[in-house]
Amino acid sequence: YTYANNNPVMLVDPDGEWAWVAVNAGFAAYRGYKAYKAGKSKKQIAWAVASGFGPGRYFKGAKRVYRFAKKVNSWSNKKTWKHIKERHGSKSKISGKGKFRSNRTMKRTTRATARTKAARKGRYNRTIHEKTFKKYVGRNGNGKKTKRVRVIRDRNGRIVTSFPY
Repeated sequence: YTYANNNPVMLVDPDGEWAWVAVNAGFAAYRGYKAYKAGKSKKQIAWAVASGFGPGRYFKGAKRVYRFAKKVNSWSNKKTWKHIKERHGSKSKISGKGKFRSNRTMKRTTRATARTKAARKGRYNRTIHEKTFKKYVGRNGNGKKTKRVRVIRDRNGRIVTSFPY
């Protein structure tokens, strides 16, 4: 038994953890104060306070895992946009492919089309989304102006490709 304030009758802490919680709370308050003085955002201050407690190390670990997953996701997103731009961008040299009017149109229409309900199932467990816009978005594979965009997503919901058709 650990006695808090040397009082064996009133203030008993059987596992001895309460005193450490109090110490860690002090550290957490100090870290929060340091983050505040450094001009950090509210979210960063909250993380500083949470990591000051004993279970804060778990928050730090979870934060690192989250950041890594976010980085991996951004790598795959960059790869997707690069694929679409190389094959279906306005300056693409590949013939017989639908081409967007501009890169801005490519991203805007792809994102808008991806948010629509899936039109049908595709090969390899993929879903196909289609949308018709009010203005021309580019040229189809035959070189004619078109207002329609098709987006193909994989089974995890990531965009595989997008093109005007």
